[in-house]
Amino acid sequence: NIPADFVRTTKELGENCRSLKLRDPKGNLWPVELRSKKVRSGEYTRRVMGKGWHEFSESNKLKKGDECIFELAPTRRTSSSSNSSVLLMNVRIFPQRHERPRSVPNSDFDSESVLLD
Repeated sequence: NIPADFVRTTKELGENCRSLKLRDPKGNLWPVELRSKKVRSGEYTRRVMGKGWHEFSESNKLKKGDECIFELAPTRRTSSSSNSSVLLMNVRIFPQRHERPRSVPNSDFDSESVLLD
């Protein structure tokens, strides 16, 4: 799940955003679908990462307890071959044992930290 406060303050992640690209610490881009999920009998909607997240997490060897920081890229969007815009987010990964982080260089972006469970 993407934290609700981050979605509220980041208009690009609203209901109209159906996909994004995650840039891992090695610079690889991972297309990920975004879905909306009703919570508490429809009181509010959560944004969740769907198709593509599993591949990203497997490739980056994410484990329970690892912390990921998602940062909106400075350009915010990247063009695809179909000329449509896709939200781009850099992901910094902090392994559970607080080893040296696998990080995308420059962290001057809007960001949100998520602890994996």
